[in-house]
Amino acid sequence: MQLFNKELGGTEECKDVCEDGQFDIQVQTECPLFKGLETRQMVLLTNVDSVDKVAEGLCCVAKSSRHYFRHC
Repeated sequence: MQLFNKELGGTEECKDVCEDGQFDIQVQTECPLFKGLETRQMVLLTNVDSVDKVAEGLCCVAKSSRHYFRHC
């Protein structure tokens, strides 16, 4: 996701804290990807990089408590 965002003009940053393990994320259920799901989802994450600025024309439809999730 970070590469896709970067190629379209967004930016990413390397965080000091790694999200590695089970985390609670918040999703926008209006997005077809998350249709029918609860707003809060428990997921497995393994990453340090995070989208810092979402590229023009894209939007963030999920995020963890610390960072944008990778489906922006």
